[in-house]
Amino acid sequence: MAKIKEETLRLSECTMDYISFGNGEKPLIMIPGLSLRRVKGSGRGVALSYRIFAKDYRVYMFDTRNECDESCSITQMADDLYEAMCALRIEQADLLGVSMGGMILQTLLIRHPKIIDHCVIALSASYCAEISEKRIGEWIRLSEQKETDLLVRGFFNDLYSESYLKRYKPFMGLLVKMASKADPVRFMNHAKAILKFDVRDQLSNVQTKAYVIGAKQDRIVPWQETVNIAAKLKAPYYLYENLGHGAYEEAKDFNERVLKALKGETDGRI
Repeated sequence: MAKIKEETLRLSECTMDYISFGNGEKPLIMIPGLSLRRVKGSGRGVALSYRIFAKDYRVYMFDTRNECDESCSITQMADDLYEAMCALRIEQADLLGVSMGGMILQTLLIRHPKIIDHCVIALSASYCAEISEKRIGEWIRLSEQKETDLLVRGFFNDLYSESYLKRYKPFMGLLVKMASKADPVRFMNHAKAILKFDVRDQLSNVQTKAYVIGAKQDRIVPWQETVNIAAKLKAPYYLYENLGHGAYEEAKDFNERVLKALKGETDGRI
């Protein structure tokens, strides 16, 4: 594995965990989505999953602040990430934001555009649509009731395709057990932050080299949001026809597609 590091940054108002790996000189910032897992402790797995980027980039994956409470917002997460990049003396980088991470990335584009070179927004939205409110509202309800097992199983069912769930069914019990150790309050606070997110009226003013990825069978984020974001950013986009919100893990070509987009080799529609 290429120079894997796991460290904690102390920022002005909080601390933030991050992973870094790769042999390249240019920084690539990966912003994960809403998850029951934390970044800390997952360095080897992340480096293995995203090894295609290790040659060209020094890759950083940041968690959200450790001191997360009910006042957290997508704007706060974006500003924290910007401060973290500045603390590491990253003046400009390529970025990949998935799901909630894509919302954080859009906010960075609006508030701190100069720090971004190329970027990919995947399986994300510029606001919380009705279908998203329904799914996320159910996750919040289960979190509040501390129904962690039901939360984990429901989250996986919403995220992945039937074929993927069937393939990994023998391991589902273990996955649920591992995810059930997560902090449901932290998960709930992040979910509530998504419900309040809306940058639809601000994206048209952004000038950036972006690429947008969505999935036609997404049960969490409407695929039309991929088209809408791309239109406002005047960016090319690509839609997976037979995959859902978990396309970033299920699609065999996802990482390669992202890498090509970051290099300016896009094949999507405009």
